[in-house]
Amino acid sequence: MPQNKYKLRSEEVQEVMNKPPHSLITWGNTLVIAVLIGGTYLLSLIQFPNKVSVPFQLNISERGLSCVLSVELSSEIKPNQLVLLAFESYPSESYGKVSSEIDFITIEKGRAIITLKNLKARTQTNTK
Repeated sequence: MPQNKYKLRSEEVQEVMNKPPHSLITWGNTLVIAVLIGGTYLLSLIQFPNKVSVPFQLNISERGLSCVLSVELSSEIKPNQLVLLAFESYPSESYGKVSSEIDFITIEKGRAIITLKNLKARTQTNTK
């Protein structure tokens, strides 16, 4: 059996094997950082809907349809926001929900009055 020209466990071979190329480290770190930044950016594009369940009183007047609820519960509600109304007496699984947009919010006497616009019924079809 022929002898190897190189000693595999010599100090010179170990020194070369233990020292990775500088460009590999630089571009590897750059690639990892670029993937992390890109992933963070893509995650920031995803919008998750806020689901807030609050008791309200529905009023019908000459000005239109409005909901009355306590001021503490109205902190996350903003004008032009889409809302889905479900009524306790009418299960949303059977009757669907009512969708609308918030026109404006008035706060008076410890309660928030939310005026709604573009009222639409959303029926839900049961697939059984």
